[in-house]
Amino acid sequence: MSAPTRGPVAHVGPSAGAAVMGTGIVSTALELTGRHGVADGLLVVACALWVALALVAAGRLVRDPAGAARGARAAEALSAVAATCVLGSRFVIGGHAGVGAVLLAAGAALWAALVGPALRALPARAHGGTFLIAVGTESVAVLAAALAAARDAAWLLAPAALLALLGAAFYLDVLRRFDPRELLRGHGDQWVVGGALAITALAGAELQQGATTLGVVPGVHDALRVATIALLVAAAAWLPVLVAGELARPRPRYDARRWASVFPVGMYAAVAATVGRAEGSTLLSDVARAGAWVALAVWAVVAVGLLRAGAHALRSARA
Repeated sequence: MSAPTRGPVAHVGPSAGAAVMGTGIVSTALELTGRHGVADGLLVVACALWVALALVAAGRLVRDPAGAARGARAAEALSAVAATCVLGSRFVIGGHAGVGAVLLAAGAALWAALVGPALRALPARAHGGTFLIAVGTESVAVLAAALAAARDAAWLLAPAALLALLGAAFYLDVLRRFDPRELLRGHGDQWVVGGALAITALAGAELQQGATTLGVVPGVHDALRVATIALLVAAAAWLPVLVAGELARPRPRYDARRWASVFPVGMYAAVAATVGRAEGSTLLSDVARAGAWVALAVWAVVAVGLLRAGAHALRSARA
C-alpha cells in the first residue's frame, strides 16, 4: 500500500521543474551576454535544484506511485523535460557537449513518457502552466539542434525540426483553450504564454545556426530566418500585455508558479542574444544584455520567496 508524501516535499508539484528552467535559462542568458562568473554560479544552483527534484520525484514514485502517476498526467509535468533540456543546452553553450548529449537522452525519454498522457488530459480551459507541453517539446528541439552543430551531427537536425513544428502545434492548440482571464488571476504561470513562443523562436534560431554550420539544405536558411524573426516579434508582443496584467492586479506573495515567470524573462534575453548574434544586430544584443540583468533581478526576488517559503514549511513540519 502506498504512503502519501508528507512534509515540505508534499508541496513539490508537477511544475516544480520550472525552478530549474528559470535558473538555467537566466544562466544561459548571462553566459551569452558575457557575464560568465554569475552564469557559472547560477549553473551550479540549477544543477543542485535538478538533482534535488530528481531525488524527490524518485522518492515519490516509490512511496506514492498512484499520486506520482496522477501528477505525471498534467501538462505541467513536462517542466521536468524542459528543466533537463535547458540545463543540457547551457552545458553545450559552455563547451560541454558530452553532458548535453546525456541530458538530451534523458529529456527525450521523459518527453516520450509524459507527452501522451499530458495530451489526453489537456483541459478545455487552459491556464499558463498548460503551455509547458509546448515548452517541454521545444526544449528538446533546442538542445538537439544545438548538439547537432556542436558535435557535427547533422542527423539530429531532422528530429529537432520535427519537434519544433510539433511544439508550435501544441502551442496553438493550448492557445485556443487559454482563458484570457488568467492574465489577471494567474499566479505567475501566465507568463508562459509568451515564454513558449520565445523558446519556439530559439528553436528556429538554433535550427538556422545548425543548418548553416553543417551546410545542410542551404535553401532552408532563409525560411528559418524569417520564421525565427516572426516568432520573436510575436513573443515580444505578449510582453506589454503580461506587464499590464501584473500592474492591473499585483500579486506580490510568493507562489511556486512564479518560477514560470522567471523562465520567460530569461528566455526573452537568451533568444534576443542568439538572434542578435546571428543577425549582427547591435540593438538585439543591447536588449539581451539589459534583459539578462532584468532576468537575474526577477530570479533573485523569486529565489528569496522560495527560501522563505521553504523555511516556513520546515518550521510547520517540526511543530
